[in-house]
Formats: sequence, structure tokens, C-alpha cells
Amino acid sequence: MKFAKKYAWAFLILLPFAGGFVPEFKAGPLSLEGERLLLVGTVLCLIYLFIKNDFVLKVSSLTAWLFAYYMYLFVNRLLQDTLVLPEVINFSFPILLMLYIDNLDFKLEDYKKFTIIMTIVGVGSAIASFVQLTIDPLFYSGGDQEVIDQILYYEVMPGVYRNNSLYRGLGTNEGAIALGCLSNLMLFQNFYRVQNKYLIITGMLVFAVFVVFAKYCWLMFLVALMFFMYFKYPKSRISLMIIGGIVLFFIYFFLFDQIEQSSIYKNRISAETYTGRTESTRIFFETFFARKPVFGFGVSSWDFPEYLRMFYIGIHVGIFDTLFRGGVVGLLLLLMFWLQVGLKSYKIFVKTGNPMFFAFILNYILINFTAVLIPIDYYGYYIMLFALAMYYKLFVIQKHDIPATIEEIKIK
Repeated sequence: MKFAKKYAWAFLILLPFAGGFVPEFKAGPLSLEGERLLLVGTVLCLIYLFIKNDFVLKVSSLTAWLFAYYMYLFVNRLLQDTLVLPEVINFSFPILLMLYIDNLDFKLEDYKKFTIIMTIVGVGSAIASFVQLTIDPLFYSGGDQEVIDQILYYEVMPGVYRNNSLYRGLGTNEGAIALGCLSNLMLFQNFYRVQNKYLIITGMLVFAVFVVFAKYCWLMFLVALMFFMYFKYPKSRISLMIIGGIVLFFIYFFLFDQIEQSSIYKNRISAETYTGRTESTRIFFETFFARKPVFGFGVSSWDFPEYLRMFYIGIHVGIFDTLFRGGVVGLLLLLMFWLQVGLKSYKIFVKTGNPMFFAFILNYILINFTAVLIPIDYYGYYIMLFALAMYYKLFVIQKHDIPATIEEIKIK
């Protein structure tokens, strides 16, 4: 068990710091790089746990519904389209990772180790974002020449490229999701007792969140802040709402005008992004939804030639793209998975008073009404689901009292 848990810590710190530099491994139509190669280690640990536990594995309801969702997508595509072998990998790794987490036993000292690792990753992420913005845009771009070429291309279009921090070599949206989730984790370290260290780290991550220039990333921190303030200061909710309104008013009238005139806003934030979302959704509901509302088309709109002939991109709203691919059945299976997340979040909230995972669920929903980030195979989602499992086992099942600060916990 110690070996399996040690790899969990290794994975959580290696993926951001080294994932973008892991060379790609190709075998026929399959390719593994960065995140997936490191996930192979979790699969090996799962096999080790399976053997060690007399060929028995625990399966949470959360993992069971995730398996049902991905299995449905797989069979639905197989029946309506063709088997795409790399997609099997896309489905398998998140399920196996969740199964791996299900079979880890946590002690209170693991809560401290996890927090320390997230602190290191958070500080490293903020520093990387600062260097990319002010010194070298190619910093931590990874070993993928396509990524480097893309960054160099965007350099002639000021404000368009994203400062994806340590995650630039892993994927376009990896950084935004990771930074949003990390900012949430560090913010809620102050929930029981405000600590200068975590306030500073949260501030550093807010900077990194802003310079990633992704609207949903900004939204992730604001949603978490809303939950944090509302539940931490219950006696001052009306005052906080008034103050929040004044702050938003100030930001809108005194700061937004400057942002609106910048090349970042014009190129990265404003240019046709809203049109892409509304128009792609309109085409879906007017032309496609009624044709296959129950089971969908078996394939994403981004890979459906008929749809792409009508619009230059697929549906830019993850919830509706799920409807396109899996119909109402697919969307219900996805919602059942998130219902399990919600039930565990509620039990954690009842025991600890911490609403952090409610913010995570709402962020996932809001993200997928503005972007197409339904799959959970992103580092940010992984760390939040890992934290969810750890909190649930420690504070709900084992009934530990959650410490006000991690300094109260001794590591043996």
C-alpha cells in the first residue's frame, strides 16, 4: 500500500513539472505522452493493489457511474460510427485512475502531504506564469515542436496566446483548469483559519489565473470565492453581498474599460467567442437534436462531417456536445456521475462545513456551458477528485476532525 500511495504523490508532482517534457510513445495508431505515460504508473499500482488484496478491488458508486458513462459512449459509437482505438485509451485511463483512488487507504498525515504537494505545485505554477508573461513566452513549453511553433506564431499577435504555466506542453486547456482548481484548493486552506502563507499563495495563483486569459478560468476562482465568503462569514452575508456588488461595480467602470481596449481582450477574449457558442448551439437544436434526441449521433459534433459543413467548428458548449454525441441517455449517465460527486460533497460539507467541492461541481457545469471540457482527464479535475476521495475517507468514513491548519498534523 505504501508503494501505491507513494506513486500517487509522485504522479501529482511529476505531471505538472515534467509531463510536458515526457517524450511521446507511439505504437501503431496509439500514442502516449506526458500525462498518459505517467498514468501508466497508476495502472501498474492498481494491478499491484489487486494482487495484494487477494484479487479484490473496491469500486465506488462514483467510479461505477463513470464506467457506465464511458462504456455507453464506446458502444454507442461502435454501433453508429466506427471504433477509434485511441478513444479506448481516452476512456480507460480516467476509469482506472478513479479505481486506483478507490483502493487507496488514507491517513490524516496524507492530508498534510497532499496539501504540501499542492502548495509546491501552486507556487511553481505561479512563477512559471510570471516568467512566461514577463521574460520568456517559451518557458516550460515542453518538448513538442508543434507547441513551440504555435507559441512563436502567436507572438506576432500580441495577447492571443495563453500563458499556460507549467502545463503548456500538456495541452491548450490543461493550464486553465489546473490553475483554476489550484487557486480553489489554496483559497480554502484559509477556510478554518486565515493564514498569511496561503493568502499569499492564493494571490500568486490569482495572478496566474488572470494571465491565462481564459474566461472560464477567471470564473472558477470567482465562484470559489463566492462560496468561501458566503460560508465562512455567515453572519455578514448581506454586508458581503453589498460589498461584492460595489467591488464589481468598481471593476466594471474603472478597470474593464482598460481591459476592453487591450489587445488581449480584442484578440483572445472578444473575437467571435460568443458568436461561436451561440451559433453552434442554434444549429444543433434547429437541425440535429430532433433527429436523434435519445441516443445522439454516437460521435462528437467536432468529428461529424455534416455538422462541420454547416459551421466551421463543433458545438462550443460541452453539455450540448454531449447531447449531440450521446443524446439524453448519455447526458443522464454523465449527470449520474456528478450526482455521486455531489452526494459525497454534501456529506463532506455536513461533517466539515467546507463547501469547496460544491464550488468544484458548479465550476464544472459553468465551464461546460462556455467550453467543451466534459472529460475528466485533466490535471485540475484529477486533483479535485483525489481531494474529494481523501476528504470523504478521512472525515466522513473515518470521522476524523478536520484540522484548522496542517501544522497540527504530525507526519510519522
